[in-house]
Amino acid sequence: GASVIWKRWPFENFIEISKHLIKQNFIPVFILGPQERNLERSLKKEFSKNKIIVVVSNDPLKTIEISRSCLAGISNDTGCGHLIASSGIPVLTLFGPTDSNKFSPLGNEKNVTISSQSIFKSKNIETIPVDLVLKEIKKIFN
Repeated sequence: GASVIWKRWPFENFIEISKHLIKQNFIPVFILGPQERNLERSLKKEFSKNKIIVVVSNDPLKTIEISRSCLAGISNDTGCGHLIASSGIPVLTLFGPTDSNKFSPLGNEKNVTISSQSIFKSKNIETIPVDLVLKEIKKIFN
């Protein structure tokens, strides 16, 4: 999610990434805000309980604590993404209309930023393809 719709990479893309990670024997963890309960229902319909973990939190410290148990994170340009980054794990952050040079998380040399403006000359985050995200997340894991 994100506070504004134009900063959100399509939810279906996160589902596709998750399916790929499950095939690689990873367990995706979704950290949702309290306003994203509809996404929780969608995830539970899409995946069985043992395939993914869904956590709804409005507590920044809980978000950081959960993130510490993960290998890496993928996030839109959001406050939650910065909380995940502050946990110390590498984060792949997706940017559309905002300036990735100004707002990319700091603190981990493995952090990756994908900006639709830089790569595709578009402020539309939806121009970022799933294949590119998969390619970059593989680099983080190696």
